[in-house]
Amino acid sequence: EKGPGISVAKETIETAKYGKKKAFAGFFPILSFELRALYYNEAPGISSDMEAITIDPSLIPAAEDNFDFFMREVLIQMGDLFGSFSSFKSEQYDVNITLSLTQPLTPLYQVYYGYKLADLGIDVAEIEVVKARQDLVYNVKEAYYSILKIRHGLTAMDEGIGSVTAHVQKAELFFQQKIITKNDLLQAKARLAELEAQRISMEGTLQVVVEGLNFATGIEAGTTLVLEEPPNQFDGKIPTLKEALKAAKASRSDLQEMRLRIEQAGLVEKIAIGEFIPQVAAIGTYTH
Repeated sequence: EKGPGISVAKETIETAKYGKKKAFAGFFPILSFELRALYYNEAPGISSDMEAITIDPSLIPAAEDNFDFFMREVLIQMGDLFGSFSSFKSEQYDVNITLSLTQPLTPLYQVYYGYKLADLGIDVAEIEVVKARQDLVYNVKEAYYSILKIRHGLTAMDEGIGSVTAHVQKAELFFQQKIITKNDLLQAKARLAELEAQRISMEGTLQVVVEGLNFATGIEAGTTLVLEEPPNQFDGKIPTLKEALKAAKASRSDLQEMRLRIEQAGLVEKIAIGEFIPQVAAIGTYTH
């Protein structure tokens, strides 16, 4: 659980959960608050030398419904306004407060499928954690057995170097006694140098694999690892092809993720269809 890949995958789950909460908030109405405040250093006024205009209320038809009543009042107020512009006065402060509540109606179609899409996002993120764990286990096992393999190789290499070193020493004696040629001696030394170079390369590979294992498991760099030989877990039973395929399909998290991705694509298509639906919302406003 200390691997960086797992930590990143877990953070992806938290991000997906916040996305789901955000999508759920789309079902609720939107509350808006607006405050306007005007300050006048003196009471404003409007004056004009234009000829006064008055509208005789008796010339205006009587109101028959709310709309007619509203328009009648507008005409009367216009007559008063043009008749005496000095009637426009204000106090030193002018404050307006507006509250509005908007409940989307037809957009709820997109909100619903967006919520389901966000919910699937959590499932995908959880699959990512499973994949990260599986990758970590695989990488650790690969590094573990690679270290054991290289160590065994170094042991065999040391034995080979010891054998070739003894052969070189004998070759030098034989050369001094003129039993072999100098070319034979040089070939023996070249073989010894080749084995020593291979050993140095194997030691470098071992160091790289060890540091990779430390990084994958979250162990501090430079830590000395003591690895034990694993027990032989092979019971001699080989699964059939059908059993192997069934086990692979059940354990492959990437196949599960692919199915979720296909389902997500279907939801994205439905959300896109929602763009063709007219936007209808219920709006309530209060102004003071």
